[in-house]
Amino acid sequence: MYGISTIVFDLGGVILDYKGSRYYSYMHKKTGIKKEKIISTMLPLIDLLEKGIIKKAEFEREAANMLGIGNGIEWIGEFKRHVKANNEMLSLVKRLKKNYKIGLLSNVDKGRYAASLKFFDKSLFDAVIASCYVGMRKPSISIYTYAAKKLAADPSNIFFTDDVEGNVEGARKAGWNAEKFVSYADLARKMRQYGIKF
Repeated sequence: MYGISTIVFDLGGVILDYKGSRYYSYMHKKTGIKKEKIISTMLPLIDLLEKGIIKKAEFEREAANMLGIGNGIEWIGEFKRHVKANNEMLSLVKRLKKNYKIGLLSNVDKGRYAASLKFFDKSLFDAVIASCYVGMRKPSISIYTYAAKKLAADPSNIFFTDDVEGNVEGARKAGWNAEKFVSYADLARKMRQYGIKF
């Protein structure tokens, strides 16, 4: 028996229908630069941006300089053009909220987070933890520990889902029950195995 009392969701790729890998494909098509080079160049900067250490302007300037492409990073613009709500998941959150504490835990920068808010009601969640405001990112155990405290939940009573396997593994290391998000139907099946009712 798992005794799940708290359910935590990732934002991008779960609550929102947008995968980070889409951006790298877009930049590859736009610039002709190999996707691997774009990723290896930008990931360290994204880490700083999503921890709130650097601002968007500095991030875009540094990334453009390192890639040698002028100023065409379009970090927020590309996101806004393609992001949309995952309505099946939002409906699930509403049903779960009747019986469970609900959290949102996201690696996200301030610009994309602000753009995301038009797609969901923050009041659906008992706690929203955005990496850019807490200076930590998944899969660091520290952010899961912080989130559990914010939700006043024992790690063993938390169920978490994320579309990134590394973030799922990080949650498990922090003592959470965690499963990779693939689709609504797959998640519903996994949740029932944990005794979660909705």
